[in-house]
Amino acid sequence: VEQQSCAKQASEARVAAEEALAACVATAEERNELEETVQRVSEELERGEERAAKGSVTWQLIKALESDAADAARTAIQEMEASRRYQGIAEEASRERLELKSERDQLRK
Repeated sequence: VEQQSCAKQASEARVAAEEALAACVATAEERNELEETVQRVSEELERGEERAAKGSVTWQLIKALESDAADAARTAIQEMEASRRYQGIAEEASRERLELKSERDQLRK
């Protein structure tokens, strides 16, 4: 009876040990999966941060280009206005010269 009891306890212990080993293996597999997931998420986060940084640099470049374009447009408008004023002054000076020439011609007659 004692031998049967010992055999039964040994069998139960073996079953318990196999179950514990299976649980350890399953836990190790889950841990490996979690580590892989953490690694993948970390890599994705790094790529996202890189994209964000590149996006930020690109955004800054676009803003700088927009600012340069706005400055160039303002300069072009100022130059057109100056050209119109110069053209107006030149036309007025030409009219005055013609008037003076006409007056001189009349005085000579």
